[in-house]
Amino acid sequence: MEVPVTIVPLAKAHWQWVKDRASPVLCEDTTGFVALRGDRIVGAMVFDSWSYSACLCHVAIEDPRVVRRLLRKAANFLFVYGNRRVIVGLTPADNEQAL
Repeated sequence: MEVPVTIVPLAKAHWQWVKDRASPVLCEDTTGFVALRGDRIVGAMVFDSWSYSACLCHVAIEDPRVVRRLLRKAANFLFVYGNRRVIVGLTPADNEQAL
């Protein structure tokens, strides 16, 4: 079941929350989306290291019910608008919840 959230572009104000949970490195080409419930961040997908056909993806989720909304927004942005063919994401072996 989807929950009411607002998906907004990643902003500087969101960066520390994402960094604390997903450990991406802020690059010149970093962009992404954040899921908000009110003023509270409950999920984020961040993209960087863009190549001709792909990019890296970092995900931080506090409420798994927002994954579908974030994925829909990300897929449209990356595959349709960004004309990319591949999203690369790695999950650390010690992140049992994500695995």
